Amino acid sequence: ELDDDFDVDEDMARHMGENMIGEERDISKGSGEILKKLISPGAGYENPKDAYEVHIAYTARVKGGDVFDSRTAEAPLAFRMDVPAQDCPVPVGVARSLRSFLKNERSLVTLQPSVGFGDDGNAGLGVPGGAVLEYELELVNYYKVE
Repeated sequence: ELDDDFDVDEDMARHMGENMIGEERDISKGSGEILKKLISPGAGYENPKDAYEVHIAYTARVKGGDVFDSRTAEAPLAFRMDVPAQDCPVPVGVARSLRSFLKNERSLVTLQPSVGFGDDGNAGLGVPGGAVLEYELELVNYYKVE
């Protein structure tokens, strides 16, 4: 699983409405590992949890660098939130941040290496070790998996 001990500040994140567009917030309980800047608020009041499948669109880049990966809303990436971290198709920080998203929300999420690709990086994507990552994420859809 994606480290159940890690707690996204869900109460704060749930209230990131229109009045918070453009404000960057630490959603990793003050550790600074995951920063979130709201671009466009979502709808509803529920966030995806471990027993959910999520569908996301994103543009990923090394902070200040070129795009290394992307998916569109028309062809989103789908994965279950309860997969082991090593099997997750995105860095663990992306999956953890999604716990604070509402449906159709768009936010810029900045990940420190500890919740990104770590000291090793990802050679296949051209990401160097120790890189800070930026993901512009959209939660296209999610649903509970039985």
